[in-house]
Amino acid sequence: MIKKIGFWLLIVLFVLGLVFGYWYLSVSKQHESAAIFNLPDSCAFIIESRDFSSLLKKLNETSLLWQELQKNKLEPESIINLKLLDSILEATDDPEAYINEKSISLVAYNEHNQFNFLLAFHTSAKGLEIWQKLLKKTGGKLEKEIAKKSLRSIFKYSPTNGSKSYYGYLNKNTIWVCEDKNLLDNCMTAEKTLQKNKDFNKVIEFAGSKNDCRIFLNLNKTHSFLQADIGNYMNSGWIELDADIKPAEFSLNGIIKSDSSSLYKELIKQEPQDIEFIQHIPEQTINFTFFGFSDYSSFYNNFYLTNNKQQNDSLSGKISRMVGNEIVLLETEIKNGKRRKYVQLRIQEIEEVKKLIRSNSLEKKSLNNIKGSDTLFYIKKPQFLSQLTAGLIAKEMQYLFFNSDYLVFCESDSSCLEYNQEIERGKTLAENENYKRLINGKVSDACNFMSYNFLPSTSTPNFLSNNILDFLSNHSELYNKLNTLSFQLSSAKENLIAQTYLLYSPTDKVNNESIWETKLDTTIISSPEFVLNHKTGMTEMIVQDVNKNLYLIGNTGKILWKKEIEDLKKSAIFQVDFYKNNKLQYLFNTATAIHLIDRNGNEVAGFPVSLNIPSTNAINVFDYEKNGDYRIIYVDTLNKIHVLRSDGKP
Repeated sequence: MIKKIGFWLLIVLFVLGLVFGYWYLSVSKQHESAAIFNLPDSCAFIIESRDFSSLLKKLNETSLLWQELQKNKLEPESIINLKLLDSILEATDDPEAYINEKSISLVAYNEHNQFNFLLAFHTSAKGLEIWQKLLKKTGGKLEKEIAKKSLRSIFKYSPTNGSKSYYGYLNKNTIWVCEDKNLLDNCMTAEKTLQKNKDFNKVIEFAGSKNDCRIFLNLNKTHSFLQADIGNYMNSGWIELDADIKPAEFSLNGIIKSDSSSLYKELIKQEPQDIEFIQHIPEQTINFTFFGFSDYSSFYNNFYLTNNKQQNDSLSGKISRMVGNEIVLLETEIKNGKRRKYVQLRIQEIEEVKKLIRSNSLEKKSLNNIKGSDTLFYIKKPQFLSQLTAGLIAKEMQYLFFNSDYLVFCESDSSCLEYNQEIERGKTLAENENYKRLINGKVSDACNFMSYNFLPSTSTPNFLSNNILDFLSNHSELYNKLNTLSFQLSSAKENLIAQTYLLYSPTDKVNNESIWETKLDTTIISSPEFVLNHKTGMTEMIVQDVNKNLYLIGNTGKILWKKEIEDLKKSAIFQVDFYKNNKLQYLFNTATAIHLIDRNGNEVAGFPVSLNIPSTNAINVFDYEKNGDYRIIYVDTLNKIHVLRSDGKP
């Protein structure tokens, strides 16, 4: 049972919330209200699903990454009660039929590096009655309590198995459910709510309607997930992201709003810039952080010099006026496994900058083989690079040289030589197959910020904090199957548009193992037949084993159902729209029967149709008028031809 419930976290809290609501609705005035608006705005993130049933199906049936997360047991243990959920769902053969498909939100609060989760959703008396009947079969204790701070009535549910209790509160037809009674009490007494948060209200206005789910991130609570030199500038405001889930891909597109972030205020003034630098950095680049500016001098003055006026007449201040539209921090990995970091700035007045560098540095050595440059320079000021890049790149790189119209910073003189050798090979990141796959419709051609990360087993994302990197290293089996991660920000009409893309590549990078494997009861007797999932548009397969079992296998390798039939099938699988409602069924025959099976593995009413005289061959199916009036044709052992309607009748 547990295998078929996938996204059970939401179901557990959802079910319990309905119970609490049922007890409370009898004395509550009902009217519509936003399920999350009255919650404290101190939450870290919110995951909202407008169609819970479809999201559940899509995750379980099509997402390889979701399957991997379940395999690695990465769900938060503090909010799980599998035995309770299992006993509830055992009361029905179709648990998804009882899930309310209105908006459901999972809200996370982060206190002392510990996440507490709360579920918020609307409910109705009719739905509560259905769940009350189911829960009568499961037992457990339901009782009323008074919260200490708010002095409001809450309800406590204690499962019969003695596991941790759950607490619920209903207000204006909205239910909140969580494990932490104190969190629930704090939510009821909050003064600073999401409804009063300007940034949150702005991003929710831009949220899309056609998506798998929506994710809201509170930057004030989640910026610590980023490296300090990035997170320090992204520490306020909200991000709204619409999620699109595919078998091996996960993409997020949305918007950022922040009234107090100085970086946000300046980036929205800059026009997105074409990503041209990939033609000038080594093919072995495994990650980069890119900043694009239409007017860097203006950005530098407003963002940096406002608080660092003494830098205006310094060397960095003078050169900043001649920096062009690109600043890139990149990391390469050469054949011997060594990794090197570089910073590359496009320069507008290259000769003038060369004069300034020569007059303020020590010439380290001659590099005659470096294209467009003849000298490697050593800058005596450790903070020079950070000052020149307006503090965006907090690195100490004091070696530099000129390459065409770029100024390149290095960590050592040897790394400068290695960089140039890679460029001299004539191959750049623009020719990298992995990067080309990413830019093929996955990311924008122009932006103001981009983080790109190729994720082989020896690499880690360049923008995540050490805590997140430690987590990934502790789950290397999962991490090694992640291929590419990118994040972009682009200004548009005084907004910042955000795009995130994650590519999951389950093929083992070292052993080249299969993408997925599924174990059946015994040996298959026929070749797999590919069929269409009319709900998701994804391709699935049907196979039969020697014991006459028929299997429908999703595109993640999960067995969706197994059904025993009376004989080995003779025909191929025909997909037909029997009810003319754009839902497909599977039509085929054995020697003695014609079967029509629906997506859930059940025979359509009236099937199987028994054949009085066995067939000698496979059926053929025709739709002459293309109107769904199918004709089924087969030949029996007496060489008689039979033509049947779609319902199996002559």
